[in-house]
Amino acid sequence: MRFFNDSIPMKGLQVNVRGKRSLTGNGVSIYLLPPFCKPLQGGGLAGRRCVISIVYLIRHGETDWNREKRIQGGIDIPLNERGRQQAEALAGRLASLALEKIFTSDLGRAQETTARVVARQPAKEIPVVATPALREGSYGLWEGLTRQEVIARFAGDWEGWVRRGGSGSPPEGEDFATLAKRVGGVFDAAAGENKTVLISTHHGPIQAILCHALGIGLSFRSRFLVLNCSLSALECLPGHPPRLILLNDTSHLNGGSLPSGHRTAQSW
Repeated sequence: MRFFNDSIPMKGLQVNVRGKRSLTGNGVSIYLLPPFCKPLQGGGLAGRRCVISIVYLIRHGETDWNREKRIQGGIDIPLNERGRQQAEALAGRLASLALEKIFTSDLGRAQETTARVVARQPAKEIPVVATPALREGSYGLWEGLTRQEVIARFAGDWEGWVRRGGSGSPPEGEDFATLAKRVGGVFDAAAGENKTVLISTHHGPIQAILCHALGIGLSFRSRFLVLNCSLSALECLPGHPPRLILLNDTSHLNGGSLPSGHRTAQSW
């Protein structure tokens, strides 16, 4: 959780608190705080703070099916060795963040990634909520197949799905709007925690969360590139729409010469 105290000079606040600058009698710059900054016990000028939730989004590490470009969906495919290395690198990146709560998909590839992050955190105990609401979307009869195999076996269904921009559902699968509703609910809960929160999930859910948080249509989701073990973040101020402050950052992987994933590995 990040606190911004109104006795801090303007330079320290930068753009995180959208107040108005004023001058005291001695010429010291302060901020006149916006209404979402609440007084602390004891009152006074220095007794106010702004509470901002930061919600981090991570995608699980690589699996063999990612490498083979097979549609995973709800099938519980574990991380491969490269995926475990990616998860360790991501855990190192997050080690100094002091996460206060974690929401994770209950699928194994996400839970293993989450476990490696938790192991590197400074806090001894972090609440971790594993939920099916953060699972990848179900692709029904397409799961386990490559895109080429889907096109060969389900040509009509595939053409219709592509023509509709991925709306509707694959045969016996889940509609993306349904996925967006369930993961959007988790994001709203995380944003309301007033804490530093991590959501550990999958490609499709992260795209859906970004559309939900930024108030844009689901048809724009394919414009968000979300690689394995990438890091994104949203800043959530009470009374204001979330603000995207980090997207698909894989510098923790590239800096260590680890592969960040495959551009062709979609929400599978």
